[in-house]
Amino acid sequence: MSLIKLFIENEVNLHTLDLEASNTNYDTYIENILEIILQNPNFISNNIRNLKFSISSSGSKIVNRVTQIINSNQNLKKISFISNTNTFLLYQSLLLSKESNCSNTLNTIIFYYINFNGINNLDKIFEQLNVLESVHIIFCYSLDSFIQQIIKLTKPFKLKSLFLLMRLQIESLQLLLQKSGNYLENLGDCLNYNNLSSDQQLLQLIINYCKNIRFLDLHSRINDITSSIFSLIENIKQNLNYLSINL
Repeated sequence: MSLIKLFIENEVNLHTLDLEASNTNYDTYIENILEIILQNPNFISNNIRNLKFSISSSGSKIVNRVTQIINSNQNLKKISFISNTNTFLLYQSLLLSKESNCSNTLNTIIFYYINFNGINNLDKIFEQLNVLESVHIIFCYSLDSFIQQIIKLTKPFKLKSLFLLMRLQIESLQLLLQKSGNYLENLGDCLNYNNLSSDQQLLQLIINYCKNIRFLDLHSRINDITSSIFSLIENIKQNLNYLSINL
């Protein structure tokens, strides 16, 4: 805490300030640090280029203070939700708020290991993010539920990265790629059906809807899809920078 005070008093310019606490025993300590930061709003605006929170606690004081810090930032451009689904639920109100500054500044959202089961209002959140240019979904759960909400959007959904951890219904994936396939640049771990027909269907969906893939990582136990993979590579070769195939 004294180090934070020292930074503030000397107007130190920080490239990144990363506050991490995976143990609730440190909640009081984190609360005090956040309170000091809140009392010095210019430190956030003028002296920190990247502010990162890796806090597993869902205590109301910490959540309220983090929310205040995020909302006080006049130029929030990127936010990541990593592993803790409860944390995302707690910050939903901020993203849904029409008074929030981030609706006109936030251009990148990353979801990493988030379980979307029971999470609602995603379409409303994305609908009011006016300058969002990049969404990344990395090894998340319950994507079928996520997709059913996203396809309701009246504006484009600029999905740039999709790395699958679990099988999706082919019908759901088709709806997602119809909505966002043209924006997709990074695609991985998608051939996990262990079924020739399903893997071929999926490859055909990628061929049909995803023309701008730059990073492609395919895993399958089916060897009879080689010709479909070559067709896919031919279709995206103009933009492809990285290719990994594990059969």
